[in-house]
Amino acid sequence: MADASVALLLSCYTRLYAACRRLAHGDGELSHHQVHILDQLGTSDLRTVGELAQRLGVTPSTMSLTIDRLARSRLVERVRDRHDARRVRLRLTPAGRRAREAESLLDPVRVGAILALLSPEQTEQLTNGLVLLGEALPVAPNDPLPKPHSRRTDP
Repeated sequence: MADASVALLLSCYTRLYAACRRLAHGDGELSHHQVHILDQLGTSDLRTVGELAQRLGVTPSTMSLTIDRLARSRLVERVRDRHDARRVRLRLTPAGRRAREAESLLDPVRVGAILALLSPEQTEQLTNGLVLLGEALPVAPNDPLPKPHSRRTDP
């Protein structure tokens, strides 16, 4: 039963993600990886290439190449650390902030367009399920997942 639930959840997530991407920008000018970097910089400016690489699970050289592209597009800029001139930090430019907002998959208008495909009852079921899932997850990204509960079987 659990394997079937996992497969169903992953299948639905994949379809939802694809639909949001299509609504967001069709084929899009930015890659998923570039959008993810903009998201990371948007939540905490002045990260280093190494910090971003570690957070996103890529090598620093791969991250550096992607940052180079984003910098050439004037979406990200490199800034010398005020306290340590050897360190270079990254931050979004105003154009980078606009691109981040435009690329956001969880834009309320896009989510509303998808929810409009459902009946009010289906929307309520969906939101109740997502609330349950969200409440079961840790708040901080690095917090461990809680231990699984045994499934209740009500008659």
